[in-house]
Amino acid sequence: MKVTVKSIPVRYDGERYFKGQEVEIKDAHFNENLFVKGQDAEETDLYTLTEAELKKINKDDIKAFLDTEGIEYDSSANKDELIAIVLGDADDE
Repeated sequence: MKVTVKSIPVRYDGERYFKGQEVEIKDAHFNENLFVKGQDAEETDLYTLTEAELKKINKDDIKAFLDTEGIEYDSSANKDELIAIVLGDADDE
């Protein structure tokens, strides 16, 4: 099942996952204190993540978050530019 890490870093299958990161886990390993599953996973607030944590989020997921928030961005923006927008570091032109 695909889940999102809630708040504290989680080690799973030899990898470390941070708040907001998605990970595929076995159903038997689901712990509601550590993960959010299903539709709830898409409600992760990227504004609460650090730059390092955002760098581990899929570019399309960042775009989807910005779309949900109604924030405009250049469709050809690279991941670092999208992260800057989320962090409020984007240059206003």
